[in-house]
Amino acid sequence: MMPAWMGRKLADFGALWPAEKRVADEMWDGRVVVIGEDVPSDDAPKEVHLRASFVRYLALGGCDRLKPPDGGVAIWGAYIHGDGPEEAITQGLHLDGARLCADMYLSHCRFPDRITLAGSSCGKISFTGSVLSKGLNGESANIKGSVDLSNTKCSGQVRFGGANIDGQLVCDGTKIDGGVSIVALNLQDAKIRTSFILRNGANLSLGINLSHAEIGSIVDELDCWPKGALINLSQCNYSSFAGSSINAKYRLDWLNRQIPVRDYGFDPQPYEQCAKVMRSMGYAADALVVLIEKERLQRRARRLRLPKLVRPFWWLKDQALNLSVRYGRRPLLAFAWLMLFWGIGWGMFEFSARHDAVKPNAVYVLRAPEWVRCGYTRGELRETAVPGALQSGLAGAGQSQLNCYLSRDEAQNYPVFTPWVYSADTLLPIVDLEMQSYWIPDESKPFGKYARWYLWFQIFAGWALSLLAVAGFSGLIKTDNTT
Repeated sequence: MMPAWMGRKLADFGALWPAEKRVADEMWDGRVVVIGEDVPSDDAPKEVHLRASFVRYLALGGCDRLKPPDGGVAIWGAYIHGDGPEEAITQGLHLDGARLCADMYLSHCRFPDRITLAGSSCGKISFTGSVLSKGLNGESANIKGSVDLSNTKCSGQVRFGGANIDGQLVCDGTKIDGGVSIVALNLQDAKIRTSFILRNGANLSLGINLSHAEIGSIVDELDCWPKGALINLSQCNYSSFAGSSINAKYRLDWLNRQIPVRDYGFDPQPYEQCAKVMRSMGYAADALVVLIEKERLQRRARRLRLPKLVRPFWWLKDQALNLSVRYGRRPLLAFAWLMLFWGIGWGMFEFSARHDAVKPNAVYVLRAPEWVRCGYTRGELRETAVPGALQSGLAGAGQSQLNCYLSRDEAQNYPVFTPWVYSADTLLPIVDLEMQSYWIPDESKPFGKYARWYLWFQIFAGWALSLLAVAGFSGLIKTDNTT
């Protein structure tokens, strides 16, 4: 049963106040009733005052004598204050559970008391340019139109948790400080079918809760989102972004403003949802960057839950996966690394050959007289115990052992050392170019020792990168394969 103070019929209000009489006289043709030129001050004169119960009476349909037009109740510049008893749920504009028969356009008005729309059913609601001193509660409301809070200033929390908004929720230039609440704007479990608009200098100082919300489109500017980990996007679903905000740098900045999960946890869903939307809009490259960042953060959170002793080993593994294939998101990157190591190997083995630091990789050649004789100068042979039979055909002074051997008739059928082929043969584990089996760096030479070390590294890197590329293409590396 409706309390008497809310006004069940026009006679309950007694003599109408000047501003109320003006509304009654001018609203019939659908015009905006201008009570004051701008938002009234706290000490506004009685001429601009409206009782909240009177506004409620109009929104509920009034009566035959005072029935709102099809355009709804449109009031500008009024001071709308509560007139109910202190023990009431709210002394202000109380519309909890009400079924409004008219849209409400209460622009540039001041509301010193709380506004409640919880569980109500209504059309469009607009508080454009108004001042809401005690907040707005629209939880579980069923709103057939849009909610316009453009340039609204609110000193309390705005709550539309569980609400169903068929149109837009517009927060262009909206300022909400949240008062003593945890968040400024609470949209948990809300359904906004068209779009959520946050632009033009909007400021939600205490944060915003969008957990489990369903939104058609997000139209925003990054500077309008609260800074300092004050956004809750857990299980928030939306279908698109609008404006110039569709790039990885912008969206990662937005995602990184989320409230952190406690106890080293990490919620991957906001990153996956963002990437899914960006990909559906044709921004596949930016979506991939978002997913790579998700993998990095998810793996970091996992390491923090491990014992400190094993964390460095997991860090090394994660860094290797990041640098090589971006956690499996960019398997082609492994081929870029293979090309890099192939080029380094080419230069390394070319330099080795030029400095006589390559030798045949065959025992029968290394023991053959034509190779042994090329390894000594005449003076060296006189001072060694090399048999005299080997001293015929000595290498010329200054000539490398490798060039000496290759110039002999016995070496004409031996494969020529080709550095770029040798580098590819040692790098690619599944390719046999028949070069590695014939040549090897000579570790007895100054530079050959380093070339041999690099050869071992290149063989290991080739195997590792090839396996990572295959694993990346098959999806075995990624934490999940759903996005």
